[in-house]
Amino acid sequence: KDPRVSRCHVHLRVASPATACVMAMGANPVQVVHNGSTLTTMLTNKSQECTLREGDQINLVVEEAAGATDRSFQWSGDPCAYRVSFEYRC
Repeated sequence: KDPRVSRCHVHLRVASPATACVMAMGANPVQVVHNGSTLTTMLTNKSQECTLREGDQINLVVEEAAGATDRSFQWSGDPCAYRVSFEYRC
């Protein structure tokens, strides 16, 4: 319900059995925190994309770039985060 997150905020695409890509689609930036490191990738423009690996975290809200205001204040501090996990089916 956070108004900083749109219904079409990101697009996920499978690149291979153990790799996927996330593409920014909304007006606000998306941050990817890479598993096992302090590296992050900031997607600030529509159509920018980043390769995802197992354990990466996708933050749909980046407080430094899109701080909470009146309508979004109750979600302040919530990065609306998703952990990347690949499920393999036989």
